[in-house]
Amino acid sequence: RNCREGEHGGKEKYPGGPIVAELISRLLEQTHYARKSIDDDVSKQFLKNYLDSFDYNHMLLEKSEIDEFESKYATTLDDRVKDGDVEPAYEIYERVIKRLEERVALVKRLSAGDFAYDIDEAVILDRHETAWPATPKDAEEVWRQRIKHEFLLEHLARLKAAEMKAAAPVKKDEKPAKE
Repeated sequence: RNCREGEHGGKEKYPGGPIVAELISRLLEQTHYARKSIDDDVSKQFLKNYLDSFDYNHMLLEKSEIDEFESKYATTLDDRVKDGDVEPAYEIYERVIKRLEERVALVKRLSAGDFAYDIDEAVILDRHETAWPATPKDAEEVWRQRIKHEFLLEHLARLKAAEMKAAAPVKKDEKPAKE
């Protein structure tokens, strides 16, 4: 990371960020094979790619946050980057870190509880094409299903290992393993 503890939201921002942003925008426009100008369409793609880099499976952020970032930055990132304004990157990053800390606490809470496996429900493991959770309650449900799935996989792996161990032939010189 190019951040140190400091005044801005707990992090000191990399002082070269604005210059780097300006240079990259010029390089992309002048030397990229597509020679595409950095415009609102590219701005939207920048934002989508940046959000996906942090939350590819749509499990950290909520729909309202995505809408907020899109309304603020979807058509302005191009101009901001050309001007060396990298503040949106820090704002999004800080929000992701905040949500990540909340999700870690949620996972700990969910992991301490019990899951009912006699309920017919499905979990979507690759959530990239699904919508972001609409509410904190929806986000919690996504995580509950995911954690339940992981617990079930771990339980099944242990059962399989025990079956394989029990089915393994015992060598003449060895005593059967006690469980």
